[in-house]
Amino acid sequence: VLDLCSHFRVQYVITLSILGILLLVLHCRITAIAFLLVAGVNATQILPLFFGGRITVPKGTHVLRVMLLNVNTNTGDPRLVKLAIQEANPDIIVLEEISTRWMEELAWLKTSYPYSITRPREDNFGIGCFCKEPLVEGEIAYLGVVRIPTILARIRTKGFLLRIVATHPTPPTSREYSMWRNRQLDLLPSVLGSQSPVILVGDLNVTPWNSHFRTLLLRSGLRDSSRGQGFHPT
Repeated sequence: VLDLCSHFRVQYVITLSILGILLLVLHCRITAIAFLLVAGVNATQILPLFFGGRITVPKGTHVLRVMLLNVNTNTGDPRLVKLAIQEANPDIIVLEEISTRWMEELAWLKTSYPYSITRPREDNFGIGCFCKEPLVEGEIAYLGVVRIPTILARIRTKGFLLRIVATHPTPPTSREYSMWRNRQLDLLPSVLGSQSPVILVGDLNVTPWNSHFRTLLLRSGLRDSSRGQGFHPT
């Protein structure tokens, strides 16, 4: 329960700031200052997302676009998924929550993305990686006690190998599910390895300021792609 409370930093800042200002207007200064201080503490966790992450790409650099979509097994709209992919035109796509039905709906992908590794499932943990460039290696791994598939792939592009790790831990909707998610996040650095470049992509069921996500960044040496982009919905 306390871990879930860590996700609502933005809501805390907005709510406490509004209440603090109202309390100042009502001359309840001590309570107002307390509210604004707590809002400030939460703001310090959010502000780093707005700074220090943008990378200037030199002219002539080969740029790869990677796209992640959680399609929603039961209620997702294949037509909207197709439009989103065509509009973004990524080089690598990771799709999560794909089922047998979704694989049939996505058959058109084979034309533009001839290389793929997939593990469709009828629950919400099917996964697939689709690439324009050749897949040199591709395997399905299972991290932790629950058999949820994680894709470990290596792609050859413009003369170098790029590692892709795609995963989808359980949502923290109960104590047990939270433990499973945390265990899977703990095991990711061991499969990421030390060779670069590597991209971890997936619906991790965390927010940027979640302690388990921060530990993952620290242990793996990965860069949070949201840094410098500000706060956005997932």
